[in-house]
Amino acid sequence: MLGRLLAERGVRDGVVLATTYGFAAGGGPVSGGSGRANMTRAGEGSLRRLGTDRIDVYWMHLWDGFTPADKVLHGMVDLVRAGKIRHYGFSNMPAWFVVEAATLARAHGIPGPAALQLEYSLVSRDIEREHVRAAQEMGLGMVPWSPLAGGFLSGQSHREEQRTPNSGRLSGANPFGDSRSSPSAPGTSSRRSATSSLHSTGHLPRSHRHGCWVDQRSTLCSSAPAPRTNLGRLWPPFRQDFRTTHRRRLDAIGAPDLGYPHAIITDPMIESLVGGGTHVRRHHAH
Repeated sequence: MLGRLLAERGVRDGVVLATTYGFAAGGGPVSGGSGRANMTRAGEGSLRRLGTDRIDVYWMHLWDGFTPADKVLHGMVDLVRAGKIRHYGFSNMPAWFVVEAATLARAHGIPGPAALQLEYSLVSRDIEREHVRAAQEMGLGMVPWSPLAGGFLSGQSHREEQRTPNSGRLSGANPFGDSRSSPSAPGTSSRRSATSSLHSTGHLPRSHRHGCWVDQRSTLCSSAPAPRTNLGRLWPPFRQDFRTTHRRRLDAIGAPDLGYPHAIITDPMIESLVGGGTHVRRHHAH
């Protein structure tokens, strides 16, 4: 459908077209994974279905847990050199994997990953521990998926659950089970109470307020809401009404405990123990 739309309107050159690979396309262990065979097969299939000669951003959707970073890197580079993809990125993988791939690309002077696509919202900020800094250091863009936590932050999932228990989009069978913002997930009620306290302040709808919070995080370059989101009512038109006070209050909700070793490499600690009381600010080169 997307391919026909782009062809009919003649807008292919004005669109950044992205697709993914990684999930199993059929039965058996070789029908999915992060390796070259599935990478190439899925990419060729996307080109055919979309009726185009190149993919602008090709995402590894999910690391399979065993394909080495150098194998993924060289497979992607071959697709870049063949003109079938322009850029590539990684989604849902450990920070060390990203750094290894990007470092190898630098060392060998070959095209490296351009961006990361990771779950990020006001109630899911785990990537602030390692991934955000890794992206900054390696010069990668950050594209958050599910910025409204699957409808949790917009109130949609709660309304669905109230109408018919266990029927909302975050209930029942889903790829994350109870590990995220489903009604039965640990901490859901406390997070809902904390975010609800802000819904009565200001004049922005809750979805716009939370969307603006994600959008204004300095490390992010784009956002990936759900396909069924009403694009005409997304948050960009409301950015000017999103005040610093809103951002600071939202920043305080759900901030992750960075833990060790981050707890001992804070600015005050470094100034005291390493810098002799002198504050040093590092500017990122990318």
